[in-house]
Parts: sequence; structure tokens; C-alpha cells
Amino acid sequence: MFRLKDGNILNQNQCFETGDIYLDPCLNMITAPSSDFEDIDCEGLYVTPGFTDIHIHGAFGFDVSDLRSEDIVLMAKKLPFKGVTSFLPTLMSLPPEKIRKAASAVSEAASVLEEESGPYASILGLRLEGPFLSGKRAGVQSRDCLITPKEGTDLTEDLVSRYPGLIKIIDIAPETEGAMELTKRLSDLGIVMSAGHTECDYSEALSFFENGGRSVTHMFNAMKLLGKREPNLPGAAFDRSAFAELICDGLHVDKTVVRMAFKMFGDKIITISDSMRAAGLGDGEYDLGGNMVTVRGARTYFGEDNVLAGSVTDISSEIVNLISWGIGIEDAITSVTKAPNELLRKPAPSLAPGSQADICIMDKEGRLKMVICKGHILKV
Repeated sequence: MFRLKDGNILNQNQCFETGDIYLDPCLNMITAPSSDFEDIDCEGLYVTPGFTDIHIHGAFGFDVSDLRSEDIVLMAKKLPFKGVTSFLPTLMSLPPEKIRKAASAVSEAASVLEEESGPYASILGLRLEGPFLSGKRAGVQSRDCLITPKEGTDLTEDLVSRYPGLIKIIDIAPETEGAMELTKRLSDLGIVMSAGHTECDYSEALSFFENGGRSVTHMFNAMKLLGKREPNLPGAAFDRSAFAELICDGLHVDKTVVRMAFKMFGDKIITISDSMRAAGLGDGEYDLGGNMVTVRGARTYFGEDNVLAGSVTDISSEIVNLISWGIGIEDAITSVTKAPNELLRKPAPSLAPGSQADICIMDKEGRLKMVICKGHILKV
């Protein structure tokens, strides 16, 4: 038994208060106070639930689009050292047969991890970032693999039938043929539909949200931007109180715009990594969904125009960025704990007795000092 002593504990109201947390590593559970424990001094530190990353393609040399369950397992075992204790493996746009293989690989990886006794980030399901995207806003997504939602009806029906409950988020361009029908049908099944890689205007975006869409993929990237007379997708998302993802690496969105977004969307902001296999590695050439991406100086470069192609950041680094940019630590932590789970219609992670022992401990600048994952104490 351990006691996390005198820490600033994130409570159910997303506020910090000084207190203690007791946890039993053998039960992987936060418990009621006990008289038999070993102290871990947390004075001056901030204690929060583990982080959730709902948009992550890869890291540490592994990538979901490689379709190998063993690689997804290894990635899940490394993510806790970055504070991530749950995640959505995210797939690039691939041919239908490879999307089916990806679903099988993620399902198998989740089953393998459930038998593990060591620390790992829980797999929450599978995210499909494609193939229902706009070719004009595809970025590093393979245009040859893009299909319209109307063309993908059989694919989605097959995935839902063969892997019930596995598909959690599907990204879609609202202006593409059949997008409204697919959004409504899959939203009714509990799948989160997120608008991204899109040329949609304000009215098309409004229709998307009215048909069950709930989120915007990496806000301000791969979309028409907010204009004074053309509010487009960002304006519609604001008007409909949608969730909004942000990549907070300092490259995808300027820090001033990040501050504006937090003011606009409040607790609906979700910080994501959108990282690819080069995250945690160094400069070099890396494959992402069948396309080669150059990484140089913590930035990704793709194609003749050297556009951004995912990131090489991680959630813990983004928390440090957010706090340094003037975002309150409560809001920063909400964006990687409560908000992503609320989008997935899951209870907000808690530090109350009876909760799973997935915990991050950091200093006031957001730098991780310790992670507790599945009851295991990790030095970071």
C-alpha cells in the first residue's frame, strides 16, 4: 500500500486541493485511507488521472498502419512513460482490406494486453482517420485510398458487424457524397463522427452537427479557416458547442490561437498528439501510411511543399507547452482526461477510492515526475 502524501489532487470538479491518495498496487486500485502504507512525498506536486490520447498513429518506431498487433502492444507498453494510460490507435487512409486487417490487429492487441500484469496504456478501440476525406485537404493521407462515404457503406457495415464496439471515432469530410447519411447512421450506433480533412463551409458543417457529428479533427489544420465573413467549420463547431481537437506542439497551431481556442471551446478542447512512428526517435525518413515523411528538428515535412504530416510530440510535452503558454493547469489536464473520455461517452477518469490506479504526478510547469499505471510505479 502507498500513500501519495500532501499532493495537489485533482478532484471531481476539475479543481486541485491538497490531500492524500491511498493506492494498492496489488489490486491496481485507489483505496480508502489505511494505517499500513509507504509514503510517497507529493508536496508541491500535482496529482491527476492518467492521460488519454484519442488521436495517435504511432510512436517509438511503431505505427498502427503497419497492421501488426505485436507493434501496437509494444507501443501501448511504452506510452505510460509519457503519461498516457489509455489511447485510441489511429489508422491512416488505407484500402478496405487493410482497414479490416487493422481492426483485427487492434482487437488482438487489446486482448493480449488484458492478460498482461505489467503497465500498459489501455486500448479504447480503433479510430479511422479516413478514408472518407477530401482529396483537396488530404495532406499526407494517400489520395488513392480515399472513397466517399456512399462508397464505404459496405465497409462500415462489415466493421460494425465483425468488430462490435471496436470502432470509436471515424473522421469524415461533411461535403463528400453520402456524408450526412453515414454520419447519422453511425452516430445512432454510438460511433463518434469527427469532421476533418475537409473543404466544408459553415452550412455544410452545421448540417454535419445536426446529423450527429460531435467533434472536429485537429482544429485549424486541413480545413477552411475561420474568416470574418466565412466562419466555416470552426465557426459551426463554436455555434454547436462541439468538441475540438488541438495539436499543441507549437507547430500546428500558434500559441495565441491555442489560447483563443481554449477561450472559445472551454472544456470541449481535446489535446491530441497526432503523432507518427518517429515520436520518441530522432531526425530521419519515416513511413506514414505508405508515404515517406522527413523529420527534422521536431517537425515533420511531406511532399514538395513540405507540409506538416502528423507530429512527433507526446501528450506530456504538450501539457508543458500549454502551461507555458498561459493555459491554466486545470484546463490543460481537463483536455487530456475528462474531455476525451466525455467525447467517447465514458466516465471522466477519477482519483476517488475504487478507481483504477492510473495516475500522473507532475510539477507546476507540467513536467512529469512519476506515473502510476495499472498500479505500477514508473520513474520518468
